[in-house]
Parts: sequence; structure tokens; C-alpha cells
Amino acid sequence: MSTARGTAWCSRRIAAVTRAPSPSPTPTDITGKYKNGSGDVEISDVTEKAFSFSIGVGNSGGSGAVDGKAVRTTSTVATFLQIPDESLYNDPDSIFYKKKCKLTFRFSEGKVRVSEDDYACSYWHGAQVDFNGTFAIAKKK
Repeated sequence: MSTARGTAWCSRRIAAVTRAPSPSPTPTDITGKYKNGSGDVEISDVTEKAFSFSIGVGNSGGSGAVDGKAVRTTSTVATFLQIPDESLYNDPDSIFYKKKCKLTFRFSEGKVRVSEDDYACSYWHGAQVDFNGTFAIAKKK
């Protein structure tokens, strides 16, 4: 390999390796409706610190829905943490005793991945369905 060709090849490889990562979504970039085969997530009222959301899911085994306000921990991650029912939360005989529903939202490249981090979220859905999934942007607001 000639020195000129070797230098050009090496420069292209360095450029490819050092290319800047794709930018994180700005606060308004995440507003919209996201869908997958089991339901949808709608994101609205977005600020740098929080956003409102509504999730509706379902399959042949059941359905579920929850809405609320998620707090942003970074520009691409947010969490929702809520007591499903105050009386069940304080009842030592309840499966929801001292349990909070935690949902984590992760945004990347026109998608949101929702993770249900505690079974307390089952308060809002049937036993054979959950809020976990990756939803792709369907409609920007």
C-alpha cells in the first residue's frame, strides 16, 4: 500500500471512529404519540425537568392504562413513581404494602422504551399485560 493511500485510509478510519455521537433529544423533540403492537404512549407538556404521559396497552389477556407526570433524570431518561392506592399501600395484608409503581422512560432515535420496574404497576393493568416495551414515534405534536 502506498504511503498516500495508507494515509488516506487511516484518515477515513480515524474520522469514522471519532465522529460525534448523535445528539440527545432536546426537551421538545420527545413530544408526540408513540406506538407498538400492544398500545401507545403519548408524551405532552414537556419541559427540561418533566413531562406528562399517558400509556394504554392491551392484548387478548387484558388491558391497562396509566397516566401521570414523569421526572427527567437526564435529557433522555425519566421516571414515574407513584403509590397506586393509599389504603393498599398502608395495609400490611396487601400485596401493594409499601410498594410504589415505577416506570422508566428511555428516549433514543424516535423511540421510547418503557420499563416497568415494580409489580405495583400491575394495579393499573391485568395480570397478562404490562407497560414494558419499545414504542416508535407515530405522530409528532
